[in-house]
Amino acid sequence: MGNAPFDTVVRCEACGQPRAYPRPLCPACHSPDTVPFTPSGRGTVYTFTEVHRAPSSAFGEEVPYIIALIDLEEGLRLPGRLTGSDAPRCGARVELDASPDGYPVFRLLPEDGQR
Repeated sequence: MGNAPFDTVVRCEACGQPRAYPRPLCPACHSPDTVPFTPSGRGTVYTFTEVHRAPSSAFGEEVPYIIALIDLEEGLRLPGRLTGSDAPRCGARVELDASPDGYPVFRLLPEDGQR
């Protein structure tokens, strides 16, 4: 499991609020104190869409593919590609699978949660 999508994830030392990129002050409590941390990479699908028309020729060979918003266990909501043999659904469990070029790719977990 790669770490690149989580290189800028921080948590407020004062209130514990996580955020996907550093800011000068915590949006929840306005504290300037943050620490980096590495999320588990596990979460659930919040929503998704299947892309059938490539936004550029660079993605032409990859359509159709699925882009999803993932609610990580630690309280962050991040976008990423979704892979797996099952049909996606909101609420499905996922795990960070790969991170080519620093972009997160999440894999759908089987319904029983096993790998």
